Amino acid sequence: MTGNLEAMEHAASRQFPLEDIHWFARVSGDPNPVHIDQEFAARSPPGAVIAHGLHLVMWALETLPHTDTMLETGMTTVFLKPVIVGDSVQAEVAKPGVIRLLARGEVAANVKMKGGRPPERWSGRGGSHPPAYPPVVQALADPLARPCGALRLPDARDELLAAFPDLGARVGARVLQGLAGIATVSGAVLGGMTTEFSVEFSAGEPGENLEYRVLSYHPALRRYEMAFWGYGLIGKVAAISGGEDAPGA
Repeated sequence: MTGNLEAMEHAASRQFPLEDIHWFARVSGDPNPVHIDQEFAARSPPGAVIAHGLHLVMWALETLPHTDTMLETGMTTVFLKPVIVGDSVQAEVAKPGVIRLLARGEVAANVKMKGGRPPERWSGRGGSHPPAYPPVVQALADPLARPCGALRLPDARDELLAAFPDLGARVGARVLQGLAGIATVSGAVLGGMTTEFSVEFSAGEPGENLEYRVLSYHPALRRYEMAFWGYGLIGKVAAISGGEDAPGA
């Protein structure tokens, strides 16, 4: 009986209805239509509106016990399956410092409480373009040229703190806003779906904008990797671009 009680304390479950997905799209600043446009999502794999991976991760970090989900320096997350509107999602502690997210009986993501190697700094922060706000899904003319830019995230710290009070108390309001904004880095720049990200917490990173730079792009796979920094974060995100059907492409 004790074992079952311990398992219950180390697991959580919830659904992500459409209104919750739309809410996270607004507070994160991610305009990708796979999250907000039912008609567009129906024409794109997997055929329904997709929940934000960062929403799932932040919910899991908020819900599961602190002792097994300590955020000391950062985290690395790999997304394996999309979670669609209405799915019941389970979050569980696979082992100390590792969270597993499941949907439809399959592993949707693995979260490890340890950041990966941060990207190298680059010069010309933000390039020659002013920060984009609100962000728009765009097509980069030449991703192979490693373009860079900046995103200004919505002023939604109060809403994020209300939704994730415990996580906000542990990492701070600025980092909380930056975590949500990781969705925007991949969602806005190429209309992409995030496949993995690695982030380190760095108090020295400014919080006015989320700077990004394309590190690599594989045209045949439509896969790109981007570095980002700002809002107390520095890290990398990999995603599959929306391709020709994405707005602006």
